[in-house]
Amino acid sequence: MLIEWIGFVIRSMLYVSIQAFAAADSERTINQIVAISRRRNARVGVSGVLIATERHFAQVIEGPADTVNPLMAAIRCDARHHHVTVLHAEDLSARRFGNWSLAYRGRSAYLDHYVAPLIAPHVASSRDALRLIELMERVATDTELDVS
Repeated sequence: MLIEWIGFVIRSMLYVSIQAFAAADSERTINQIVAISRRRNARVGVSGVLIATERHFAQVIEGPADTVNPLMAAIRCDARHHHVTVLHAEDLSARRFGNWSLAYRGRSAYLDHYVAPLIAPHVASSRDALRLIELMERVATDTELDVS
């Protein structure tokens, strides 16, 4: 669990993107992303959740704005995905994913029908983004939820 400071505002961003690596490299590449992200996030005070489908990513990152904003800029430049689109950004008084430097449950073909419609050039509404965040909270916390 990450420590919160009283009065500390948490910046939260949800983005979606299209994977840019070969399907044969998916498991190795995603496991590498998760391992590196967990270490870095724990070190810099970022928490969040990642969904990887057969073709897409959806991720929430949250933490201090002076950490989350440059992290999001780096994510946009990462060649392992493209069409990175921030669907929702807000300031929170408490973390949604504070128990995880990066919650990740494995790849899920099932969740692609929630993520794919939100990829550019489609326009996602705030309601769509919040619905995806709620689903991501369930994925992160519900050990009974089968996302395979």
